[in-house]
Amino acid sequence: MGRAPLVPIGDGSWSPYIGPCAENPGGLALFAEGDECQTHGTFTGRDYLLGCDYLILGEVVEPHELGTDFILKTYQQPFTKDNSAASQPYYSHHVFGHMVRDEVKLFLKAYYNQMTGLQDRETYTFWEHFFTAGLHKVSEEAFFLMQTRMMLYMEEGDTLKLLRMVPRRWLEDGKEIKLSGVKTHFGALELHVKSALQAEGAITALVVCDMKRAPKSVTLRLPHPDTRKALRVEGGEYNPETETVTIDGFTGKAAVTLRFTP
Repeated sequence: MGRAPLVPIGDGSWSPYIGPCAENPGGLALFAEGDECQTHGTFTGRDYLLGCDYLILGEVVEPHELGTDFILKTYQQPFTKDNSAASQPYYSHHVFGHMVRDEVKLFLKAYYNQMTGLQDRETYTFWEHFFTAGLHKVSEEAFFLMQTRMMLYMEEGDTLKLLRMVPRRWLEDGKEIKLSGVKTHFGALELHVKSALQAEGAITALVVCDMKRAPKSVTLRLPHPDTRKALRVEGGEYNPETETVTIDGFTGKAAVTLRFTP
């Protein structure tokens, strides 16, 4: 990062144009070392497909340290467009960085751009590239499913984090989210969330996990579709900024209710 040249970012700040390997003096697409960069339909592929975003995924850097700030800024611009990599986007793990930093909008921007750009309209399998090369690509489908899994439930140490990245529209009045028998590091999980905002002014949730392997704590994000904050919360400690309820001392089963003005 110290050797990489600074480049302007769209938000008015500057960030290092970081190379994929420690010995590179910046992004390879700058041709600073005369390397051939065009591959897989793009000139930035070697920078982001093999890049330093893997340091976030591998937990070498912490989610909120300065180095992670620089990595994610570099990946937002100039490596990606609309936060999606130009080719084989599921190999770019800056999306995981947004997730562990609870950056919901940036995660969803990448999630939906990747999915809609790569998914074949006839078969609903995934292409390898946006220019329809490499059909029925299993690894792209697998990465899509893993991103969806982590959007709905993921483990972080001894904490189970639920609905961390879901769109708030999924909790519009009358809608439900159900997970039945999905497998986590803590065993099978059952989750039922119901939005009854008009009739009851409430969003309710029931979490059930294997008591033999239950996590020490559970966090449950329940975003109001109109960004309103809960007036009263039952079943856990509520953080209005993240719209998340934390259940400490989880015993295997918990009920949560968020109450709003009808």
